[in-house]
Amino acid sequence: MNKNTKGIIAVSVVLLLGFIAYKKLAKPDSRKVLINYMNATFGTDSKHTDFINNADKGYVESWSNALMNGKDTFEFNGKTYNTKGGTVKQ
Repeated sequence: MNKNTKGIIAVSVVLLLGFIAYKKLAKPDSRKVLINYMNATFGTDSKHTDFINNADKGYVESWSNALMNGKDTFEFNGKTYNTKGGTVKQ
């Protein structure tokens, strides 16, 4: 291996470790955010955890992002949902 190859490998490893650190440390887990929100808003209940863990990942991500950004509604699969409770907006 020459110096360029070693340099590319080193930069790749650093970028990979940085990405992993971001995913694990900096970005909050959407499921935990929603479970904590629901328990704080509606009282602690194991049904909240079951609901969030069984929900579609895209739904959970959209809801969590809206909640963290202070929005009243969020969109998923062409429907508008209320951030408080995650129900379809009528």
